[in-house]
This record gives sequence, C-alpha cells and structure tokens, in this order.
Amino acid sequence: MPPTEIRTGHRLARVLAVVAVAVVAVSLLTRWLAYRREIATPGIAPPWWLQYFDVNTEMNLPTWFAGGLLVVTGVVTLVVAALHRPTHPRVARFLGLLGVGLLALSLDELTGLHERLGGVVDSGLHFTWVLPGLALAAVALVLLVRGLRAVSPADRRPFLLAAVLFFTGALVLETVSGQVLLAHGDRAGYLLVTAAEELLEMLGVVVALYAVLRLVRSSRDDAGWRLSPA
Repeated sequence: MPPTEIRTGHRLARVLAVVAVAVVAVSLLTRWLAYRREIATPGIAPPWWLQYFDVNTEMNLPTWFAGGLLVVTGVVTLVVAALHRPTHPRVARFLGLLGVGLLALSLDELTGLHERLGGVVDSGLHFTWVLPGLALAAVALVLLVRGLRAVSPADRRPFLLAAVLFFTGALVLETVSGQVLLAHGDRAGYLLVTAAEELLEMLGVVVALYAVLRLVRSSRDDAGWRLSPA
C-alpha cells in the first residue's frame, strides 16, 4: 500500500499540555488542603502526601514529570537531528545543540543542581543562581537565533514561542518569586508565582517538542514505520 503519513505532534502536545496543567493544579490543591489543615490544627506537621505533589519540593511527581519531559524532548531532538544530518547539516547542528541543552536541563531538573548553588539572598535578583542562569540564557538565545536561520520561517515560530515560555518561567518568574518570598513568606502569592513559573517551563518544553516534531515525518507502509526529514 502507498505510504500513509502520520502526524501526531499536535495531539501529543495537547495531551502533554493538559498533563502539565493537571500536575500544577494538583500541587496547588494539595498546598491549599495542607493550609486548611494547618488553620484547623495550628502547629500540626505538614501532611505526608504534600511532599509528593508540591512543585516547590524536589524529587517528587512534578520533578519527575518535568525532568522526564526534558529527557524525552532531548532524545527526540537528537534523533531528528540525525535524520537531518545527510540532507540538512545546518538544521542538524542546530537540533544537536538543542538536544544536548535539553538533556543538560533534565539533569539539573532531576538533581536540583541550581538550587544547590545557593538559596535566597538579600539582593536584587534574590536567588544566587539567577546570575549564572542569565548568562547561560543569553548564550542559549544567541545560539537559538543563529540556529533558527536554518529553519523555515513557519517552523521558527514554535521554537521562539517555546523559548519565550521557558525563559519567562525559568528566569523572570523565578526572580519575582524570590522577591515575593522575601516580602510575604511562603504564602499564597509565592505559591501562585512558583506554580506559574513551573507551568511556563513545562509548557515551553512541550512547545519545543512540538516544534521538533514538525521537522520530521512519520509514515507507514507495507514495510512498517518510516521516519524522514520534513
């Protein structure tokens, strides 16, 4: 039979976006329930289940989802880079750098490396790791803009949207959350800002995965599944 092209990028992105929203919503719900419990019984210890769903806690469900999403997106990006290497070497180089960067971010997410660089400090940026983060973001943006020259204008937009979402969460809202934490403590305002921060980071990675999948075609014929550059 003739090959049948299969496009799953839109569907997969929608599913992952819904999951990301659900993860953050569950985190907010558990924090609210814990807060109501604390009001009812002042001085009571936090519930045991809070640590598994709180986006402000490491090594739990939100961390595993965000880290796993970065790993999957990084691996898929490297596979698509390999597919483009014979015919589109510039696109392959761009995707190769992006894939390595995503895997590096997954390592940071799963190990909490940037949190270990320092806690909250009394400065304009409030989190000590934001300064090196800004430097790395500047380098990443330069490489992104240069690499996107190899991609068609229609395919650039999802990559740019992904970058805006991710860096708005990872840097802008991270800095804002530090200011809110110092001014008001670990209360509702801080929880909402950090929830928005984590959600934007996750959605940025989801859009990046969608952008990468736009650059590859999957098709099925009598010989089975085939992947080819778009």
